[in-house]
Amino acid sequence: MVVFRQLPSISDIAATPLYLLLLGGALGAIFLSVNVMLAPRLGVAATFCLVIAGQLIAALTIDRLGLFALEVRELSVGRIVGVALVIAGALLVRLT
Repeated sequence: MVVFRQLPSISDIAATPLYLLLLGGALGAIFLSVNVMLAPRLGVAATFCLVIAGQLIAALTIDRLGLFALEVRELSVGRIVGVALVIAGALLVRLT
């Protein structure tokens, strides 16, 4: 199912604290810069694998701590092994 989300209004953006806007911009710039620097050195496939692994680690942390008012989900062996396999895949892509 495809859902269109409306763009934020000017009043919504103005109501957002300035530090959040600056933090979001800085994190986006850092993420993009690191990917641009790593892709030629590691290869695009390995870089993407590591990006996905980082996102999975962040997601497991958010689930475990129940951040953003989400239900707490405990870590399981399967979830940890899944992330480890993604990291192993990145190593295989990089080293072979």
